[in-house]
Amino acid sequence: MKHTQKNFKAASWNGRLIGIKIDDNHISFTFPSEGNREYYWLGTDEWKRDVTERLDRGDNWHIHMRHKTWFSDEMYQYINQCLNITAPNIPNWKELY
Repeated sequence: MKHTQKNFKAASWNGRLIGIKIDDNHISFTFPSEGNREYYWLGTDEWKRDVTERLDRGDNWHIHMRHKTWFSDEMYQYINQCLNITAPNIPNWKELY
């Protein structure tokens, strides 16, 4: 997969700019205003695995990230699009965690 990067406004934190970098191995979240300092990351293989596994658990990355106050639907859609996956069907995901 080609390395890709895009900036988004945070869903909270007063709209602070958050960068998302995706490569073959990692999804990284950075602060562009601080030289792209990385503050959060996860493995792309874990994100892809959780499309079909652990859908009823709070440690599923799709559920876990949706509960981050700064994480937006636009970020979620961007990651899935870059990894060419369809988001899992998680009914009432806010209630599962």
